[in-house]
Amino acid sequence: MFSHRGSYLKFYQILCHGALPVDMRRRSIKTMRKICSLNAIYPPAFLIPPGSVKVCNATQAACGGFGKVYRGELHGRAVAIKVANSDVMHMKSSFNDITGLFSGEAVIWRYLEHPNILPFYGVDTELFPMSCVSKWMAGGTIDVYLCNNQAENRIRLASYVAIGVARGLEYLHLHNIRHGDLKSRNIMVDETGEAYIGDFGAAQFAYPADTNSLSTASLSVGTAPWMPPEVFKAWLEEGQTYRQTTKVDIYSFAMVVWELFTGWIPFRHLVSSDMVSTLVMKGMRLKPRPPATIPLGLSDTIWELMQKCWSQDPEARPTAASIVVSLDGENWHARQLGTPSEWPLPLRYRRMESSSSGLIR
Repeated sequence: MFSHRGSYLKFYQILCHGALPVDMRRRSIKTMRKICSLNAIYPPAFLIPPGSVKVCNATQAACGGFGKVYRGELHGRAVAIKVANSDVMHMKSSFNDITGLFSGEAVIWRYLEHPNILPFYGVDTELFPMSCVSKWMAGGTIDVYLCNNQAENRIRLASYVAIGVARGLEYLHLHNIRHGDLKSRNIMVDETGEAYIGDFGAAQFAYPADTNSLSTASLSVGTAPWMPPEVFKAWLEEGQTYRQTTKVDIYSFAMVVWELFTGWIPFRHLVSSDMVSTLVMKGMRLKPRPPATIPLGLSDTIWELMQKCWSQDPEARPTAASIVVSLDGENWHARQLGTPSEWPLPLRYRRMESSSSGLIR
């Protein structure tokens, strides 16, 4: 499965020990990710020894359109085992594609190390044809955590999750990595409420804003309610290219903050991705700040920050570093503690034919 095993292993040992300059190391990881993705292979150094990973419960802990997550155990610690859906893996035509996606995700994920990035432990091919093993998050994804902890103080939660996600993005963007699919279901929380960014299947090395490098949008990347207008435009205009910068994540961050304070996914009243794309490309955004979110911590400062983050012009959006500064400057502890009386919040929308008048530019 893995040609020239010795050469690749030696190369990865050099990377793992940081023997290369930072920029060269980044370029090497990018090259190896491309090799692994295109050839549906993985570095042997990532492989967890056979028999080390055990599934604790045959019932899946979570499931999405692409994969499933099981709770397992590795050397006495709880882990999450992410595998592709069996019906997808059994399709011969897509097996290499799925393996390539897992391999590419593993290459980037392996070299990320930050308090707000979900820790990656390695690849297991014994229990499943291909699986990524990471730290188990007792709180689950943030959307599940919010539903299971409705009495959780939202100001405390925001100070943990919003700042944690912003710091995680700051780290990724510092290394020119664009997550590409930031949303509540890709953000995990531990038992203390600390946030971790996970799922790097859509992650790409971003281009600096001052380069002329362009890419064609991939239909497999991103989720409509969290996607910015420049990506929609590239999707809908055949052959259209766009600059893959980290500003894509900044737009998505604003939508995550909306979820955090309302409990609803963005544009939940729109019944299709086409409707979302049409309105977003016209400059429409979410309705004005719901009054019920104010006592929960959605202050004027944060609301203004969200509006900057979802700016139509990518270059008008703030950097992750500046978001961290803004959120750190919030006087969270001085506010009255608030918990929602209903969750998700009872937001009201107008009928579809007049929905655009209920949004803001």
